Amino acid sequence: NEQSVLLCLANAIVAARNRDDLEAAIKDNLLELFAGKYFTLCITGDDKKTHAYFVHSRDNTIADQNIFSNIFHLKEAAGDDLFYSILSEQMISIIRFSDVLKKAKKPSYITSWQKAGIRQMLAMPFVKSKNLQGVFCIYSEKERVISKEQFNLFTSVTALLNTGVSNIISIEKTEQQLKEI
Repeated sequence: NEQSVLLCLANAIVAARNRDDLEAAIKDNLLELFAGKYFTLCITGDDKKTHAYFVHSRDNTIADQNIFSNIFHLKEAAGDDLFYSILSEQMISIIRFSDVLKKAKKPSYITSWQKAGIRQMLAMPFVKSKNLQGVFCIYSEKERVISKEQFNLFTSVTALLNTGVSNIISIEKTEQQLKEI
């Protein structure tokens, strides 16, 4: 089953020409497999001091839409230790929000996710180059154990997404340059 998911996802990512295509590929192929409710794919800003959402779940099922709006319209500053610790780990992290919420210093989005019923985040960094770095996350409503096979699959998926993000950024830059001409 994992191999077929990976092949379907690889095909969808290769075919993705914009962020909407990438969102659909992730939503259609991954969330259920990892018992996820939402996902985000964040990349660092050009200044390397901030990060923002590149693509994320768009969902109207959260009762308080202000919470959802707050989550996805943030541009987090360099003080987001959680994001940068995941990025520096270069391996999968399982973040239980109950643990993060106990810390004195926590990113503002953690509280928003917690209010939306999220209990755990599965996160994997990707680094294409110094210019393209980010973190892919799947958010779950229940804390759960991830199997070794799922760890391996999530690592492979993140590598595919890295390529997809890179391709879409190139397409966006080309389209912008064509508009300027």
